[in-house]
Amino acid sequence: MTDTLDGTAAVDRASGRRGRWWAAAAAVALLAAGIGWWAVRGTEQGTVAVPSTVCDGSLPGSLAAAVLPSEGAAYTEEVREFSRPGAESGYCFLRAGGVSVQVKFDLSAGGTFTRATIEKQAHAKGRSPLSADGAEGYVGDRSGALFAPCPHDGDKDAIAWVTAGYVQADDDVAGSQRDGFRDLTIAAARHAAQDVLGCTGTGKQGGGS
Repeated sequence: MTDTLDGTAAVDRASGRRGRWWAAAAAVALLAAGIGWWAVRGTEQGTVAVPSTVCDGSLPGSLAAAVLPSEGAAYTEEVREFSRPGAESGYCFLRAGGVSVQVKFDLSAGGTFTRATIEKQAHAKGRSPLSADGAEGYVGDRSGALFAPCPHDGDKDAIAWVTAGYVQADDDVAGSQRDGFRDLTIAAARHAAQDVLGCTGTGKQGGGS
């Protein structure tokens, strides 16, 4: 009887030690997981550092920073044909803090966008007319667009169509970015027309309205 009781006690003591060991190991694992989670969260919620130039060095970083959050996930960009001379279309995605902005240009054939069409778009609800360097278009709280004359390969009425706007953004983030998109759209249109497409009659003089 004594042997049975002593054996049970030994088993109980061993089980208790194993239970305490597993509990301690689980606590350490949870603590490590918690530290790792906070480390990741801290990185995701850090200050966004936008480089001095963006879109393969084509545009000033300050213009991107003006329409992106200052806190959150780190800045990244994705670029295709945005700065290659002679390209007839290209884009640049700017991402930071859970927000995505797309800047793109396309060379469109004459007749695709008539003056009447551009005027109608510029006076749509929530938009204001925008002009710069002979280009006409519009700007709103979430985007902007310019249509620049760009004679090309015998098409004297060809148009360089340039847009900049949110692809993904919460309404509260995108609520008051009209000035930022005005400046970003104008800079992108100048770059596309002068540096990539080689449009004539699109000098740097003048400004936006």
